[in-house]
Amino acid sequence: MILKKKEIKVILEVEESNTRPIQICGKFLTSVLSSYFIHETTNDSYIPMSDSVLFIQVVDTSKLNEEKTSKIEQWKNIEKSINDSSLVGIGKVKRYELYFGKVDDFKETIETKLISCISEFLTSSQPVLKLDVEKIIKEIDDLQDVYLRCKSIFPALSPSLIGQTAFPTAPIYKWQGYNVSINTGEKITPEFIERYAEIGNWINENSIIRLFGILHYYGQVGNKTKILPELPGREDVRYCCWIRNVITKTNLNYEPSDDSRSNELISELVSYYKLKSDDYKEGEIPTPVDKVILAMFEGCRKYLRAKYNSTEQADGANQSTANADPGG
Repeated sequence: MILKKKEIKVILEVEESNTRPIQICGKFLTSVLSSYFIHETTNDSYIPMSDSVLFIQVVDTSKLNEEKTSKIEQWKNIEKSINDSSLVGIGKVKRYELYFGKVDDFKETIETKLISCISEFLTSSQPVLKLDVEKIIKEIDDLQDVYLRCKSIFPALSPSLIGQTAFPTAPIYKWQGYNVSINTGEKITPEFIERYAEIGNWINENSIIRLFGILHYYGQVGNKTKILPELPGREDVRYCCWIRNVITKTNLNYEPSDDSRSNELISELVSYYKLKSDDYKEGEIPTPVDKVILAMFEGCRKYLRAKYNSTEQADGANQSTANADPGG
Protein backbone atom coordinates (compact mmCIF):
# COMPACT_ATOMS: atom_id res chain seq x y z
CA MET A 1 0.00 0.00 0.00
CA ILE A 2 1.01 3.60 -0.57
CA LEU A 3 -0.18 6.26 1.87
CA LYS A 4 -0.61 9.97 1.27
CA LYS A 5 -1.45 12.31 4.13
CA LYS A 6 -1.91 9.23 6.36
CA GLU A 7 -4.57 7.80 4.03
CA ILE A 8 -4.35 4.82 1.70
CA LYS A 9 -4.04 6.08 -1.89
CA VAL A 10 -2.73 3.02 -3.74
CA ILE A 11 -3.35 -0.68 -3.15
CA LEU A 12 -1.03 -3.05 -5.03
CA GLU A 13 -1.82 -6.77 -5.01
CA VAL A 14 0.58 -9.33 -6.51
CA GLU A 15 -0.99 -12.62 -7.58
CA GLU A 16 1.68 -15.30 -8.08
CA SER A 17 -0.09 -18.64 -7.63
CA ASN A 18 -3.84 -18.27 -7.19
CA THR A 19 -4.98 -16.40 -10.30
CA ARG A 20 -8.54 -17.67 -10.51
CA PRO A 21 -11.26 -15.09 -11.23
CA ILE A 22 -12.76 -15.49 -7.76
CA GLN A 23 -9.37 -14.59 -6.22
CA ILE A 24 -8.80 -11.58 -8.45
CA CYS A 25 -12.35 -10.24 -8.22
CA GLY A 26 -12.62 -11.06 -4.53
CA LYS A 27 -9.63 -8.96 -3.52
CA PHE A 28 -10.89 -6.04 -5.59
CA LEU A 29 -14.43 -6.24 -4.15
CA THR A 30 -13.09 -6.44 -0.60
CA SER A 31 -11.28 -3.14 -1.11
CA VAL A 32 -14.30 -1.52 -2.77
CA LEU A 33 -16.40 -2.32 0.29
CA SER A 34 -13.75 -1.19 2.78
CA SER A 35 -13.16 2.15 4.46
CA TYR A 36 -10.19 1.21 6.68
CA PHE A 37 -7.19 -1.12 6.80
CA ILE A 38 -6.53 -2.95 10.05
CA HIS A 39 -3.59 -5.31 10.53
CA GLU A 40 -1.28 -6.55 13.27
CA THR A 41 1.65 -4.83 11.54
CA THR A 42 0.00 -1.52 12.40
CA ASN A 43 -0.80 -2.60 15.94
CA ASP A 44 -4.40 -3.15 14.82
CA SER A 45 -4.84 0.59 14.38
CA TYR A 46 -7.24 1.97 11.77
CA ILE A 47 -5.71 3.38 8.59
CA PRO A 48 -8.40 5.16 6.57
CA MET A 49 -8.73 4.81 2.84
CA SER A 50 -8.65 8.00 0.80
CA ASP A 51 -11.79 9.07 -1.02
CA SER A 52 -9.86 8.35 -4.23
CA VAL A 53 -7.94 5.06 -4.31
CA LEU A 54 -6.01 3.37 -7.13
CA PHE A 55 -6.28 -0.44 -7.02
CA ILE A 56 -3.67 -2.39 -8.99
CA GLN A 57 -3.35 -6.14 -9.44
CA VAL A 58 -0.20 -7.71 -10.89
CA VAL A 59 -0.49 -11.28 -12.15
CA ASP A 60 2.50 -13.56 -12.77
CA THR A 61 2.37 -15.50 -16.07
CA SER A 62 5.68 -17.39 -15.71
CA LYS A 63 3.94 -20.70 -14.99
CA LEU A 64 1.62 -20.48 -18.00
CA ASN A 65 1.97 -21.99 -21.43
CA GLU A 66 1.02 -18.83 -23.30
CA GLU A 67 0.32 -20.71 -26.53
CA LYS A 68 -2.36 -22.87 -24.94
CA THR A 69 -3.72 -20.91 -21.98
CA SER A 70 -6.88 -18.82 -22.04
CA LYS A 71 -5.94 -17.09 -18.79
CA ILE A 72 -4.52 -13.97 -20.41
CA GLU A 73 -7.71 -13.32 -22.36
CA GLN A 74 -9.68 -14.05 -19.18
CA TRP A 75 -7.72 -11.42 -17.24
CA LYS A 76 -8.27 -8.87 -19.99
CA ASN A 77 -12.00 -9.55 -19.80
CA ILE A 78 -11.95 -9.23 -16.00
CA GLU A 79 -10.22 -5.84 -16.18
CA LYS A 80 -12.66 -4.60 -18.81
CA SER A 81 -15.70 -5.90 -16.91
CA ILE A 82 -14.59 -4.26 -13.67
CA ASN A 83 -13.93 -0.91 -15.36
CA ASP A 84 -17.24 -1.07 -17.24
CA SER A 85 -19.16 -1.80 -14.04
CA SER A 86 -20.43 0.73 -11.52
CA LEU A 87 -18.06 -0.63 -8.87
CA VAL A 88 -15.26 1.68 -10.00
CA GLY A 89 -16.22 5.13 -8.85
CA ILE A 90 -19.11 4.60 -6.44
CA GLY A 91 -16.90 3.79 -3.45
CA LYS A 92 -13.37 4.68 -2.46
CA VAL A 93 -11.75 2.93 -5.42
CA LYS A 94 -11.74 5.34 -8.35
CA ARG A 95 -9.39 3.51 -10.70
CA TYR A 96 -8.58 -0.13 -11.39
CA GLU A 97 -5.61 -1.53 -13.31
CA LEU A 98 -4.54 -5.11 -14.02
CA TYR A 99 -1.04 -5.94 -15.28
CA PHE A 100 0.27 -9.36 -16.20
CA GLY A 101 3.56 -10.79 -17.44
CA LYS A 102 6.81 -12.51 -16.57
CA VAL A 103 9.65 -10.98 -14.58
CA ASP A 104 11.48 -10.01 -17.78
CA ASP A 105 8.33 -8.33 -19.10
CA PHE A 106 8.19 -6.10 -16.02
CA LYS A 107 11.83 -5.11 -16.27
CA GLU A 108 11.49 -4.20 -19.95
CA THR A 109 8.13 -2.42 -20.21
CA ILE A 110 5.51 -3.00 -17.52
CA GLU A 111 7.56 -1.55 -14.66
CA THR A 112 7.71 1.82 -16.40
CA LYS A 113 3.97 1.82 -17.08
CA LEU A 114 3.24 0.82 -13.48
CA ILE A 115 5.40 3.57 -12.00
CA SER A 116 3.91 6.12 -14.39
CA CYS A 117 0.37 5.06 -13.48
CA ILE A 118 1.02 5.36 -9.75
CA SER A 119 2.88 8.66 -10.10
CA GLU A 120 0.09 10.16 -12.22
CA PHE A 121 -2.55 9.12 -9.73
CA LEU A 122 -0.67 10.41 -6.68
CA THR A 123 -0.01 13.82 -8.25
CA SER A 124 -3.48 14.23 -9.74
CA SER A 125 -5.88 16.57 -7.92
CA GLN A 126 -8.97 14.60 -8.96
CA PRO A 127 -9.98 10.94 -9.39
CA VAL A 128 -8.52 9.45 -12.56
CA LEU A 129 -10.80 7.00 -14.33
CA LYS A 130 -9.40 4.55 -16.83
CA LEU A 131 -10.57 5.95 -20.11
CA ASP A 132 -12.29 4.24 -22.99
CA VAL A 133 -12.17 7.04 -25.53
CA GLU A 134 -14.80 5.48 -27.78
CA LYS A 135 -17.16 5.29 -24.80
CA ILE A 136 -16.71 9.04 -24.24
CA ILE A 137 -17.26 9.75 -27.92
CA LYS A 138 -20.39 7.58 -27.87
CA GLU A 139 -21.75 9.79 -25.06
CA ILE A 140 -20.97 12.87 -27.16
CA ASP A 141 -22.74 11.27 -30.15
CA ASP A 142 -25.80 10.52 -28.01
CA LEU A 143 -25.84 14.08 -26.71
CA GLN A 144 -25.67 15.44 -30.27
CA ASP A 145 -28.58 13.21 -31.30
CA VAL A 146 -30.77 14.50 -28.46
CA TYR A 147 -29.70 18.06 -29.22
CA LEU A 148 -30.63 17.83 -32.92
CA ARG A 149 -33.96 16.20 -32.12
CA CYS A 150 -34.81 19.13 -29.85
CA LYS A 151 -33.54 21.75 -32.27
CA SER A 152 -35.47 20.24 -35.18
CA ILE A 153 -38.63 21.24 -33.29
CA PHE A 154 -37.28 24.71 -32.44
CA PRO A 155 -35.55 25.94 -35.61
CA ALA A 156 -34.99 29.58 -36.43
CA LEU A 157 -38.22 31.01 -37.90
CA SER A 158 -38.50 33.38 -40.83
CA PRO A 159 -40.76 36.48 -40.58
CA SER A 160 -42.49 35.10 -43.71
CA LEU A 161 -44.23 32.59 -41.42
CA ILE A 162 -46.18 35.32 -39.59
CA GLY A 163 -49.88 34.50 -39.74
CA GLN A 164 -49.37 30.79 -40.36
CA THR A 165 -50.03 27.96 -37.90
CA ALA A 166 -47.67 25.26 -39.19
CA PHE A 167 -44.20 24.98 -40.70
CA PRO A 168 -41.59 22.31 -41.57
CA THR A 169 -38.26 22.09 -39.79
CA ALA A 170 -35.17 23.70 -41.31
CA PRO A 171 -33.21 21.94 -44.10
CA ILE A 172 -30.17 21.38 -41.85
CA TYR A 173 -32.20 18.99 -39.69
CA LYS A 174 -33.90 17.29 -42.65
CA TRP A 175 -30.50 16.51 -44.16
CA GLN A 176 -29.52 14.67 -40.98
CA GLY A 177 -32.72 12.64 -40.75
CA TYR A 178 -34.74 14.81 -38.35
CA ASN A 179 -37.63 15.58 -40.69
CA VAL A 180 -40.52 16.96 -38.65
CA SER A 181 -43.39 19.39 -39.13
CA ILE A 182 -44.62 21.65 -36.36
CA ASN A 183 -48.25 22.70 -35.82
CA THR A 184 -48.38 25.63 -33.41
CA GLY A 185 -52.12 25.62 -32.78
CA GLU A 186 -52.07 29.41 -33.05
CA LYS A 187 -51.07 32.01 -35.58
CA ILE A 188 -47.41 32.90 -35.63
CA THR A 189 -46.66 36.46 -34.54
CA PRO A 190 -43.43 38.46 -34.23
CA GLU A 191 -43.56 37.83 -30.47
CA PHE A 192 -43.95 34.10 -31.13
CA ILE A 193 -40.86 34.12 -33.38
CA GLU A 194 -38.83 36.01 -30.77
CA ARG A 195 -39.84 33.61 -27.99
CA TYR A 196 -39.13 30.62 -30.23
CA ALA A 197 -35.64 32.00 -30.89
CA GLU A 198 -35.02 32.36 -27.15
CA ILE A 199 -35.95 28.72 -26.57
CA GLY A 200 -33.75 27.62 -29.48
CA ASN A 201 -30.84 29.60 -28.08
CA TRP A 202 -31.40 28.03 -24.65
CA ILE A 203 -31.19 24.58 -26.25
CA ASN A 204 -27.92 25.58 -27.94
CA GLU A 205 -26.41 26.77 -24.67
CA ASN A 206 -27.65 23.72 -22.79
CA SER A 207 -25.92 21.43 -25.29
CA ILE A 208 -22.60 23.16 -24.66
CA ILE A 209 -23.01 22.91 -20.88
CA ARG A 210 -23.75 19.18 -21.21
CA LEU A 211 -20.80 18.68 -23.56
CA PHE A 212 -18.61 20.34 -20.94
CA GLY A 213 -20.12 18.00 -18.34
CA ILE A 214 -18.99 14.93 -20.30
CA LEU A 215 -15.46 16.31 -20.72
CA HIS A 216 -15.26 17.29 -17.06
CA TYR A 217 -16.58 13.97 -15.76
CA TYR A 218 -13.89 12.07 -17.67
CA GLY A 219 -11.14 14.38 -16.44
CA GLN A 220 -10.43 16.14 -19.76
CA VAL A 221 -11.05 19.62 -18.33
CA GLY A 222 -11.12 20.97 -14.80
CA ASN A 223 -8.87 22.09 -12.00
CA LYS A 224 -5.23 21.96 -13.16
CA THR A 225 -6.19 19.83 -16.14
CA LYS A 226 -4.25 20.92 -19.19
CA ILE A 227 -5.54 20.95 -22.74
CA LEU A 228 -2.76 19.55 -24.88
CA PRO A 229 -1.42 22.01 -27.45
CA GLU A 230 -1.17 21.41 -31.17
CA LEU A 231 -3.83 18.69 -31.16
CA PRO A 232 -6.79 19.03 -33.55
CA GLY A 233 -9.87 20.29 -31.75
CA ARG A 234 -7.94 21.94 -28.92
CA GLU A 235 -9.65 25.30 -29.46
CA ASP A 236 -13.10 23.68 -29.61
CA VAL A 237 -12.49 22.12 -26.18
CA ARG A 238 -11.24 25.44 -24.83
CA TYR A 239 -14.21 27.40 -26.19
CA CYS A 240 -16.63 24.79 -24.86
CA CYS A 241 -15.23 25.41 -21.37
CA TRP A 242 -15.16 29.18 -21.77
CA ILE A 243 -18.74 29.38 -23.08
CA ARG A 244 -19.94 27.16 -20.26
CA ASN A 245 -18.24 29.47 -17.78
CA VAL A 246 -19.88 32.61 -19.20
CA ILE A 247 -23.32 31.06 -19.62
CA THR A 248 -23.55 29.63 -16.09
CA LYS A 249 -21.86 32.65 -14.50
CA THR A 250 -19.77 30.35 -12.29
CA ASN A 251 -16.04 29.84 -12.37
CA LEU A 252 -15.57 26.16 -11.30
CA ASN A 253 -11.79 26.41 -11.36
CA TYR A 254 -11.81 28.99 -14.17
CA GLU A 255 -11.59 32.75 -14.22
CA PRO A 256 -14.86 34.42 -13.16
CA SER A 257 -16.84 35.68 -16.11
CA ASP A 258 -17.41 39.39 -16.63
CA ASP A 259 -18.49 41.67 -19.46
CA SER A 260 -14.98 42.26 -20.75
CA ARG A 261 -14.21 38.55 -20.86
CA SER A 262 -17.56 37.87 -22.53
CA ASN A 263 -16.77 40.42 -25.23
CA GLU A 264 -13.36 38.85 -25.70
CA LEU A 265 -15.00 35.44 -26.03
CA ILE A 266 -17.46 36.69 -28.65
CA SER A 267 -14.62 38.24 -30.65
CA GLU A 268 -12.60 35.00 -30.57
CA LEU A 269 -15.60 32.84 -31.51
CA VAL A 270 -16.40 35.06 -34.49
CA SER A 271 -12.80 34.80 -35.68
CA TYR A 272 -12.27 31.08 -35.02
CA TYR A 273 -15.58 29.85 -36.45
CA LYS A 274 -15.54 32.45 -39.27
CA LEU A 275 -18.95 33.88 -38.38
CA LYS A 276 -20.78 36.65 -40.18
CA SER A 277 -22.82 39.41 -38.57
CA ASP A 278 -26.11 37.70 -39.43
CA ASP A 279 -25.00 34.44 -37.76
CA TYR A 280 -25.69 35.79 -34.27
CA LYS A 281 -27.38 38.54 -32.32
CA GLU A 282 -25.09 41.38 -31.32
CA GLY A 283 -24.00 41.19 -27.68
CA GLU A 284 -24.93 37.51 -27.30
CA ILE A 285 -22.65 34.48 -27.30
CA PRO A 286 -22.86 33.19 -30.90
CA THR A 287 -24.10 29.59 -31.04
CA PRO A 288 -25.36 28.91 -34.58
CA VAL A 289 -26.06 25.21 -35.05
CA ASP A 290 -23.92 24.37 -38.04
CA LYS A 291 -21.05 26.81 -37.63
CA VAL A 292 -20.48 26.55 -33.87
CA ILE A 293 -22.39 23.78 -32.08
CA LEU A 294 -21.82 20.90 -34.52
CA ALA A 295 -18.29 22.12 -35.27
CA MET A 296 -17.53 22.18 -31.55
CA PHE A 297 -18.88 18.66 -31.02
CA GLU A 298 -16.74 17.37 -33.89
CA GLY A 299 -13.70 19.27 -32.63
CA CYS A 300 -14.02 17.65 -29.20
CA ARG A 301 -14.19 14.21 -30.83
CA LYS A 302 -11.06 14.93 -32.88
CA TYR A 303 -9.24 16.14 -29.77
CA LEU A 304 -10.07 13.00 -27.78
CA ARG A 305 -9.09 10.66 -30.59
CA ALA A 306 -5.83 12.50 -31.21
CA LYS A 307 -5.03 12.52 -27.51
CA TYR A 308 -5.65 8.83 -26.85
CA ASN A 309 -4.81 7.17 -30.16
CA SER A 310 -1.15 7.62 -29.26
CA THR A 311 -0.58 7.46 -25.51
CA GLU A 312 3.14 8.02 -25.83
CA GLN A 313 2.68 11.20 -27.88
CA ALA A 314 0.04 12.51 -25.50
CA ASP A 315 2.23 11.78 -22.48
CA GLY A 316 5.16 13.52 -24.11
CA ALA A 317 3.12 16.57 -25.03
CA ASN A 318 1.71 16.77 -21.52
CA GLN A 319 5.18 17.52 -20.18
CA SER A 320 5.35 20.85 -22.00
CA THR A 321 1.80 22.14 -21.84
CA ALA A 322 0.82 25.44 -20.32
CA ASN A 323 -2.33 25.94 -18.29
CA ALA A 324 -5.37 26.43 -20.47
CA ASP A 325 -7.06 29.82 -20.74
CA PRO A 326 -10.42 30.34 -19.01
CA GLY A 327 -11.60 27.00 -20.30
CA GLY A 328 -9.17 24.87 -18.36
